[in-house]
Amino acid sequence: YFEHGKFVFERTKKGIRDNLDNLLLSNESIDASVIQEEWFPQIKADIFISHSHIDEFDAICLAGFFHAEFKLISFIDSCIWNYSNDLLREIDNRFCYQMETGTYNYHKRNSTTSHVHMMLNASLLKMIDNTECLFFINTPNSISIDDVVSKTKSPWIYTELLLSKLVRIKVPTRYESRSRRYFSKGGLIKENFHPEYEAELKHLTNINLRNLLELKDIAGLEKYVFLEHLYTKYNTAISKVLN
Repeated sequence: YFEHGKFVFERTKKGIRDNLDNLLLSNESIDASVIQEEWFPQIKADIFISHSHIDEFDAICLAGFFHAEFKLISFIDSCIWNYSNDLLREIDNRFCYQMETGTYNYHKRNSTTSHVHMMLNASLLKMIDNTECLFFINTPNSISIDDVVSKTKSPWIYTELLLSKLVRIKVPTRYESRSRRYFSKGGLIKENFHPEYEAELKHLTNINLRNLLELKDIAGLEKYVFLEHLYTKYNTAISKVLN
């Protein structure tokens, strides 16, 4: 499944990389909307996979499983958008570098970092909203296991979990024709700066590999039948809306 998932992402990533090579920045100003479209493009996907960068192998395996068995497209930000640091470096070299001292302006660097992270954050929100469901790979790499309250050191995992709680629950269009009763990443900070964020997990449904394989046997190989069985069997948020 890893090789299958890797192949699918490499095809998408190549197209995005070609766009990056053609990106031109003006010395005076930049169009943030264009940069966001070029560096953090929206792709058509069914599933958003949230994970720790350390668990990228598992995330790609899971994406490979969904695509090989059900032709479902997954989105993994580290496989598609792994360029935010490159973008920041390009902007900083153009706008923040001080030739006379050979250093970067601290205050300008704070500003450029904020802008790039806001672009990435906005793009994450759009992708989570546009996909049908979200899978969060819950491991000790993503959530601290030594706390009574679940915490994460990753600001991006914190953001994705928070967005998954706040984002609107949309009923897939395939339900519209049915009965009314159915309606309804980059670089790491290696210093000792490790803030922790309270990670809200109560709104998510616990699913393990055995559950997925059981659903595979029930649903067969039909694309969305698998997701519909998953929603119903595990009483997810969308199943509550549909009922």
